[in-house]
Amino acid sequence: MKTGFVDLPLHPGTTPRWLFERMTDLSREISKVIIYEFGRDEFLKRLSDPFWFQGFACAIGFDWHSSGTTTVSCGALKQALNNEDIGIAFFRLDIYFSHACNFLVMLA
Repeated sequence: MKTGFVDLPLHPGTTPRWLFERMTDLSREISKVIIYEFGRDEFLKRLSDPFWFQGFACAIGFDWHSSGTTTVSCGALKQALNNEDIGIAFFRLDIYFSHACNFLVMLA
């Protein structure tokens, strides 16, 4: 088994508005295609695969080594999918946890 390490620096600041809007648009369209072709279950399965998710984050415009990749990509997905009628939505559950959590769920 190969092992190794990578230096992933923390970057200060926020994602530029123009980039986040582009990431939202791309994540919406990619998600819709996957859901149309393979179904919601497969889309959620792919999102749960860390290697696939990293590739997805890079495809929608994030640098592979940037800090905040997961946070920003999930934020773009949340904004993209909550406005669509495709049976998947993010819910924020501050009520049940001491910190804010986002959950991606499949709606029946």
